[in-house]
Amino acid sequence: MTQPDLPPPAPEAAPGPVPARPTAAGPPGPAARHPVLERVADLARHVAPGVLAVSVTVLRDGRLHTLTTTGPGAALLDEQQRTRGGGPSLDALTGGRTVTLTPADGAWTPGFARVAEALGVQQVLAVSLPAPRAERLALTLYGTGAEPLSRPPVALVEALVHVAVDALRPTRPRPTTPAHRGLRAQAAVAQATGVVMAAHRCPADEALALLTAAASSQRRGLDEVATAVVADVSPG
Repeated sequence: MTQPDLPPPAPEAAPGPVPARPTAAGPPGPAARHPVLERVADLARHVAPGVLAVSVTVLRDGRLHTLTTTGPGAALLDEQQRTRGGGPSLDALTGGRTVTLTPADGAWTPGFARVAEALGVQQVLAVSLPAPRAERLALTLYGTGAEPLSRPPVALVEALVHVAVDALRPTRPRPTTPAHRGLRAQAAVAQATGVVMAAHRCPADEALALLTAAASSQRRGLDEVATAVVADVSPG
């Protein structure tokens, strides 16, 4: 299927110096790959300047499990939360809310604070939603920049969390009634809007306008273009 002809994504910020690494070895990476979640995490890493790393975690049986990360820094910080039983991702998962933290908030555990300082992490944004096969799923951004992550990126991250949650849903035969087709089309447009928002760092109305323009120029339905955009998030 021909992919929609959308404008190129916004240029990425130039990478800063590599932060100091803690001396302790990090935990092993996830045993199983989740291509869609990896793509979602990679998109989330570019929603704002200064995002060092991103992790996708779930809450199962009251415990934090990391499904994927964009680098060892996120894995180390996730491991600190797992061993200490607290931290922003766990707070978002257990509280069912969006969490933004900085060292000045005084809510970082000593172990988490030490690793964050070694990595240059100055703020954290964690967004969670209920998820299939788990109690909740969280997308956590670890940032090194001075610009608060709680401003424009929250809506973008929430949209990506919806895509990640949908990726965990078990595959089932799709009903073919007009009502179900309409619901699937709406879901595809909503998910594609989130993907475009993250890729282009734009608000929802602008992302929807880009999708609509692509559909018009290609003489395709908006839901067809949206489905192609969402499918492109998953390699292969």
